[in-house]
Amino acid sequence: MSTTERPNFFILLELDPDAPWNQADFEIRLKEKRYQWARETNSPNKDVKNAASKNLGWVKEIKD
Repeated sequence: MSTTERPNFFILLELDPDAPWNQADFEIRLKEKRYQWARETNSPNKDVKNAASKNLGWVKEIKD
């Protein structure tokens, strides 16, 4: 198994890293992205499915 480099979570969640931190906005965006990625795990496109699965695997670390 190859090691995967951690993605930039701001980019992954489409958040502006220069904007003032807003915990409520972060939680809403994470919830939206988790829902999107969960849907995409059922995609017939293997690349979309694999990317969504990887992104879901980062959720715990994103929360931390």
